[in-house]
Amino acid sequence: MIHISPQGVERYQLPEFIDFTIKPTNMTIINKLKQTIAYLQLRISLKQLKALVYDIPITKITTIPTFARIKLYGTELDYQYFTTDWENWNEILDRVYGILQDNPWTENKADCDNRAEFVSAFISIVYNLNTCARVYCEVSNATSGVAKYLHWCNIIVDKDNNLYLFDADSGGLRQKITSNTAVMGNNKYIFKSFRIG
Repeated sequence: MIHISPQGVERYQLPEFIDFTIKPTNMTIINKLKQTIAYLQLRISLKQLKALVYDIPITKITTIPTFARIKLYGTELDYQYFTTDWENWNEILDRVYGILQDNPWTENKADCDNRAEFVSAFISIVYNLNTCARVYCEVSNATSGVAKYLHWCNIIVDKDNNLYLFDADSGGLRQKITSNTAVMGNNKYIFKSFRIG
């Protein structure tokens, strides 16, 4: 196993289930070994990343009045909510969008709902910020008004209770919103409901 501290890797020991008596021609076993190593690298990277983000100032807030202000209703899943200022959020979203660029949209497997969920969960796990809501909406053409599709994206609540739309599937665009509709790029978003926490 690998043990991580803020100073880095302390020791490395291969898991007991790895059998080094494998035949080089058995690609299934070799691929499983590669997967195990990749998972270990991912776990190391996440632990190192978490150890490095401790300096982001976090503020405790109440979110329901913020969403009610724009007449958007939904579900709060946690008892307490933690956020930061928009400058920090912007930097975090840049980093998360970079991860999503390496993992493109895939119908039914990594489409809008999965990606919005990933954005919210990753930020909560790594940065300890649980104010990146998943938002269900209708997207239409901003000019013609013709409906395009139903969609999931994210709305962030910052420390000043401002709301920001973030859409990983539209080039990582983001902007401040003040009502239950928003125009970003050539898309008009009509928000239906949210899930936060």
